[in-house]
Amino acid sequence: NLRRVVRDCFLIGIGQFVAIDGILHSLNRNIVGGGLLQLSLEQADQRIVTVISHSSGAGIDDIITIVGKRAAYNGSPQVGGAVFESVIPVTAATIAEVLVKPVDTQIYFMITGLITEIQNDVYGNIVLKEGDSEILMYGCHPGHGATGDARKNLLADKGIKVGDTITVIATRGEHNGTPQLANGFYFSHESAE
Repeated sequence: NLRRVVRDCFLIGIGQFVAIDGILHSLNRNIVGGGLLQLSLEQADQRIVTVISHSSGAGIDDIITIVGKRAAYNGSPQVGGAVFESVIPVTAATIAEVLVKPVDTQIYFMITGLITEIQNDVYGNIVLKEGDSEILMYGCHPGHGATGDARKNLLADKGIKVGDTITVIATRGEHNGTPQLANGFYFSHESAE
């Protein structure tokens, strides 16, 4: 299985093929060699940098998957010979805007809200509030593509508590007719303290 999240890229050997899911953090179009882009993938505060031949229309904060060989430069993990495998656009939205959207597992939103309740601290089921709008996020995981036990304990690992402000990326879901955020993962947070 080549699929990894950015965090796992630190664990595999140099020269091994890898497919990495992450958030496009930055693009540098001024790389010598024409047509090359330097991009930075980020997930749960860990970052990996690579140079890639074209952008495939990817924008900052989009979910992307790149494929290449695990490499390093000055001890920092990189992906050598990387190519884009997929790009999933992410749109910034308020909770109120997401609440009126249809259920769709293919459309991702970036949402920021105040955590008013933690319903499950292991899987990260949290209630977010922004203004007069509230929504349950059914599972806040460390990154896009996280599976199994890697999806657990993000809140404790990051010290996230009720009263903190969190930014997440998720799709619009629904359970028993009630809107919720689904397929979601952590982007950043600010502690209330």
